[in-house]
Amino acid sequence: MAQTQLGKDLSDTEADDIVAFLGSLTGTPPADYIQPPVLPVSTESTPLADPT
Repeated sequence: MAQTQLGKDLSDTEADDIVAFLGSLTGTPPADYIQPPVLPVSTESTPLADPT
């Protein structure tokens, strides 16, 4: 993911540190945190999705 998003490679130690951090998180995220966004209404002038 770091390579794709940042163009950088992570060392094994850096990856292990991220895994340890994520594993330390506790609790349950609020229900509204994972709700889909409210999108504007499409009209005739709305561009079509680019399938590529």
